[in-house]
Amino acid sequence: MDIYIVSLNKSEDLINEVSSIGLNPILVKGVNGKKLSQKEINENTSYLYPYIGPKSAIGIGMSHINTWKLFLETDKENCIIIEDDALFVDNFQEKLKVGLENTPKDYDILYLGCFGCQNKYNYHTIIQQQFTYKKINDYVSIPGIALATHGYMLSRKGAKKLIKHLDKNIYFHIDSCIQDLHKKKIIKQYVLNERIIYQSSTDTLVSTNTSNTHPYVLSKLLSNIYLDEKLRANYDLSMSHFQIGSFVGTPATALFLVIGLVCAYFKCEILDVTGLYIILNIPDIVYSNNELSIMVHYFLLILPSIIVKYIKIE
Repeated sequence: MDIYIVSLNKSEDLINEVSSIGLNPILVKGVNGKKLSQKEINENTSYLYPYIGPKSAIGIGMSHINTWKLFLETDKENCIIIEDDALFVDNFQEKLKVGLENTPKDYDILYLGCFGCQNKYNYHTIIQQQFTYKKINDYVSIPGIALATHGYMLSRKGAKKLIKHLDKNIYFHIDSCIQDLHKKKIIKQYVLNERIIYQSSTDTLVSTNTSNTHPYVLSKLLSNIYLDEKLRANYDLSMSHFQIGSFVGTPATALFLVIGLVCAYFKCEILDVTGLYIILNIPDIVYSNNELSIMVHYFLLILPSIIVKYIKIE
């Protein structure tokens, strides 16, 4: 079976590993979002995403779409697609064979590993209010939500559906775009009950999707908490959600704004808030290069208090 490896690098070790387990590796040169021109971004995205979409997320989305197209150029009925941070479990081929034998033939996507897809109630299903998980048999289920694209099997008809709806129409992270199609019942997705591919970058925080790790202290603390197997909490805190100029916004950005609103409500002194913020950012100043994030997050932190003070004076 063909397995497409989406990577910005040569990934020679992964290619050798894939070959050793009896699969035919096909390396797909990934799209480096940071090198995209605005014209290329405009041509491949929709809604407000050309202006606020993180370039890394756009590049990943384009990489997967290019891979789907490449697959359709063959006469194969299905394929496996992985990213270069994929980790295979022992006896992968045997477990894949058993999983496929028990997977309904109408699948568009069969996830071999994902987040939020193993049960009905977990961090991701609660956050996104998706509780439609349904167990089909001992080997396969229909997930309410299936996040990440580090390892999945794609059918020919599934590839056609994805290209039809998402080519030139990336409007968020590609895994979330796929989930929107699932919610609208445009695609049929299944997941193996036992994950046979994991993702290393969510455990090590080296993904291109996590380009803003401010604040360092909070990220370091959350790195000790797992939201899912091999998914540390600091990965979600640091994941890019929007980009304006060089600034990459993450859930931490929203957190600082919320804290700022709370401080304004309780009439905290701006000087006191500033002092605590400076202390919080000492590790960032020493260990990282987050000057822009430090300034933007500070602005969001004190902005509500400034507005309240201004309105009161008026």
